[in-house]
Amino acid sequence: MHPISYLRADSVEAAVRAVRGDPGSAFLAGGTTEVDLLRQHVRTPRRLVDVNRLPLTGIEELPDGGLRIGALARMSDTAESPTVRERFPMVAQALELGASAQLRHMTSMGGNMMQAVRCGYYRDHQAACNKREPGTGCSALLGVSRGHAVLGTSEHCIATHPSDVAVPLAALDAVIHTRTLVGERRYAFGEFFLEPGSTPDREHPLEHGELITAIEVPALPMARRSLYLKVRHRGTRSHWSPSPPRSA
Repeated sequence: MHPISYLRADSVEAAVRAVRGDPGSAFLAGGTTEVDLLRQHVRTPRRLVDVNRLPLTGIEELPDGGLRIGALARMSDTAESPTVRERFPMVAQALELGASAQLRHMTSMGGNMMQAVRCGYYRDHQAACNKREPGTGCSALLGVSRGHAVLGTSEHCIATHPSDVAVPLAALDAVIHTRTLVGERRYAFGEFFLEPGSTPDREHPLEHGELITAIEVPALPMARRSLYLKVRHRGTRSHWSPSPPRSA
């Protein structure tokens, strides 16, 4: 058994201060990834700081036509938002395809950006994994790697980030807003997700205790386009054609 203490934060500042001041603390939002990793002994924080009561659930259209999604907005609420469905359908569609209804009701948008990889070797605490324990090696390189990356990898890691909605957000030049003890920061998507290189354990540029507060999506003409595609097999060839989105 690994003892874990629990703290419920009542403000963004209190949450950041609690985690920043304790290297063994971690934020807890939807918990759909964190709880699994605790059970698998992959992560062993001494304390979880619950941020679910913080006022970060809003989904609002900005004056310039852009979109601001609070970090604690649930995937289901974001996908069902009329503004998102009309002006940013690719975001809604990626969210609907990214998880079951049960998970969408629990998972926060900020947590989706920070979720851990689905690599089986990372989630097996007895396997060698540079992402989990730097310097131990990468079992996936010579193991079962069918679901791993072929681009953006290194000799130290070939795992892929599991977020579906991160793909359209990156295409739309979204920006992630965070809060630290000294103020707010902004990260372009291209800066937020780090390639593994020689430090696959460092997936984001965030410092310990830095909390995601919102995701901002600019108003782009292409944002109204649907990205639904389907494959039709004819003999040995595959033909791609647009497919209409599911109704709300």
